[in-house]
Amino acid sequence: MSSHSRTFWQRWRFHLNGLLLILPFWYLYQSLNPVFPAAWPQQPVGRFTATPTPSDTDRPYEHDGALVKDFSVKLCAGCVEKIRQAYVSVGPQPAASPQGYEGILHGNNFGLHAHVPFPHQLQDDDLFWITLEEWNGERHHGAWSLDQVGIVEWRSAAR
Repeated sequence: MSSHSRTFWQRWRFHLNGLLLILPFWYLYQSLNPVFPAAWPQQPVGRFTATPTPSDTDRPYEHDGALVKDFSVKLCAGCVEKIRQAYVSVGPQPAASPQGYEGILHGNNFGLHAHVPFPHQLQDDDLFWITLEEWNGERHHGAWSLDQVGIVEWRSAAR
């Protein structure tokens, strides 16, 4: 008679292989149903309105030596066609113009996206700024307080 002492692999190999077959479907489900943080309050930016939404709840990440965080911005209906250029910045005052491509809003009428540059050290007077420039050259600025939208945790962890 032979002994039926089976190893762990022999007992569980079919279960482990089944798990390996199920995992891709789990990741597919997660990618098709993403969970985003709540949108920030809608505010007027000149004669337009804007609603920024961070892509995740994580701190800004380092990209090419700069801290960057991804945001989606929803503008009022029909506003995108009236805007020549739009960009986002973080600081005590709005940036005069974006450095390179960082902070420029890009996308389509249904949603704009920006890779917003963040300073390495957030100060108490830093604000989240959206600057919209119309086709006639007129600029409008809107600001959100970082404390109001819950970025105070990033500030305390960065110091």
